[in-house]
Amino acid sequence: MNFSILITIIIFAIILGVVVYHITKENKGLTVLTEMIIIIISILVSWLKTDDNEIEYTSNPITTTVETLEQTEPKTDNLTSHKNTTTSEATQIEITTTTEEITSTTTTQTTTIEETQKVDPNYLFEIPNPEEIDLMSGSLSGNYSDMSGQIHYTPTKSGIYGFIITHNSPYPESEPKLECCSEAGQIGSIGTKNSKGLRKDYKYQLYISESSRLIAYSDVNYDYEVKMYYPSEPYDIEGSFAGSLLFNGQRQKLYYKPLVSGEYFFNFKNYDELCYEFECYKLDTDFPIKSKTIKKERDKLTIDLIAGETYEIRITSKDILQGRYEVTIS
Repeated sequence: MNFSILITIIIFAIILGVVVYHITKENKGLTVLTEMIIIIISILVSWLKTDDNEIEYTSNPITTTVETLEQTEPKTDNLTSHKNTTTSEATQIEITTTTEEITSTTTTQTTTIEETQKVDPNYLFEIPNPEEIDLMSGSLSGNYSDMSGQIHYTPTKSGIYGFIITHNSPYPESEPKLECCSEAGQIGSIGTKNSKGLRKDYKYQLYISESSRLIAYSDVNYDYEVKMYYPSEPYDIEGSFAGSLLFNGQRQKLYYKPLVSGEYFFNFKNYDELCYEFECYKLDTDFPIKSKTIKKERDKLTIDLIAGETYEIRITSKDILQGRYEVTIS
C-alpha cells in the first residue's frame, strides 16, 4: 500500500472519531451517526478507487513505455536480422531457381546432343570371322576314276555353312568343285567359294569333282583342301560395325536397339568393292523394312527407327570375292 493512502486513512479516522464524539455528547440518535459513517466510507472508497486508477494509469504507461523501449531495440535487431534472413533466403531461392534453370538448360543441351548424334561416333564393333575347320583334303589326277573324294557330314546346328576350296592346279581353267548330296537325295554344286544351307542332324555326302577338261591332261596331278565355316553367331551392337566377307552367301546377323527415335543414316564403305546385300528387319518379322544392294565403294541408306525397338540387320555376300566393309550409323 502507498504511504499517502495510509496517511489519508489515518486522517479520516481522526475526523470520524471527532464527529462521533460530538454526536454522542449532544445525545443525537444513532441514525445520524450511521448516515455519517456511510457517507464518509463512500467518499473514502470513491477517493481510494480514483487514486488507485490514477496510480495504475500512471504506472502502466511507464511500464509499457519501458517495455516498449526494452523491446524496441531487440525488435529492431530482429527485424534487421529477419530482413537479412529474408534477403538471404530470397537470394538462395533466386540462386536455386537459377541453378535449376541452368540444370534444365544443360539437360536440354545433353538431350539435343544425344538426339543429334544418336550413337557414339567413336564406337565400332568388329564382327568376328566365323569358326572354320579343315573339312577334307586329297589329290586329283587326270585318271577319271581317281577324280573324286568324299566324306559324310552331319551338322550340329542349322544354318548357312561356307566352303572354300584351295588347290595347286597348274591350269587356270581346271578347278575342283564341291558337290553335296543330302539323305533325301538332293544334289547341288557348292563351287569353290560358296555356301549351302544345311539342317541340323541331317546326313550329307560331300565330295570333290573335276571338270572333264582335266581328262585331256592324263599326267596332271594336284592337291586340294576344303575348309568349312560354321554359321555366324548373331551379335548385339550399339552403333557402327565392320567385318569381312569370305565366301558367296555368307550371312552376318546383328541386333540393334536405338536409344532415340528418328531418322538414322547408314553410310557404307566398301573397301574391296564387294557385292553384298544389306537388310534391316523388325525383330521376328519376315520382311525387311529397308534393304539395299551395295556394289560401290561408298553408299548410303536412311531408315526411320523407333527407340527401344530391336532390329535385326543382315549382311549377305553376293560375291565370290573376299573383302572388308564398314557401316557407320549416325
